[in-house]
Amino acid sequence: MNYNYYRMLQKKEFKRNMTFVLLVLLFATVSTYLIYNKFKDVRDSKMRLPNISVTFHDGEKIVIDKYAPIRDSVGLSTKAYKITIKNNTNKKAKYSIVLKDDRKKLKEFKDSTFLPRSALKYSIHEEGKEAKIYNLDDADEKILTETLDPKAEANVKIRIWATKSDIESGSYYYIGKLSVIGG
Repeated sequence: MNYNYYRMLQKKEFKRNMTFVLLVLLFATVSTYLIYNKFKDVRDSKMRLPNISVTFHDGEKIVIDKYAPIRDSVGLSTKAYKITIKNNTNKKAKYSIVLKDDRKKLKEFKDSTFLPRSALKYSIHEEGKEAKIYNLDDADEKILTETLDPKAEANVKIRIWATKSDIESGSYYYIGKLSVIGG
């Protein structure tokens, strides 16, 4: 008789402990999700033009902190700078993505030289299209010009990397600023 009573108490304690563990796990999961989304929104940089809205998911600055020439196949696997562009009107909207050199000398690059555009390549990958590779010195500041259908959205990934060139050996860096212009 005592045996059944102790078994019943063990089952109750087990249920209570499992409920507590599940509640702690649920709380941890929900709080982690909320914290992640809070910081994700802080990382995103938003820009609003009259007819389109733009979200830079990885910031507007492109930084190459060391000159290390790589092949195109490796360059296509480097960090992608993601941009979402949305047409907010009922008419077609034209936009251009601009990459400007940012030659401000930062403390961490005080002993480095600004990398020339001839030593850089970039790739633009739009959702549903094949990625294309270009030389940065062949392009003007506008690296992409497209038209969006009404209420449409475009997701663009831009990668930039250093390629082999005839520059002297030394310490080089590149900083560029992405922006989107309408029209």
